[in-house]
Amino acid sequence: MERRIRRKKRMPGELASSTDAGLTLRAELQKDMLECLADSILNSKQE
Repeated sequence: MERRIRRKKRMPGELASSTDAGLTLRAELQKDMLECLADSILNSKQE
């Protein structure tokens, strides 16, 4: 029995790739780490 591949629904104008276009793994990890750091700083200021 073959399983169907689930495809992510996209908003109009969204890129076909689920990751950011053209980013290397290293650049994507760095972006994620910076976002996490910014979130933790903002959360600590709200407390």
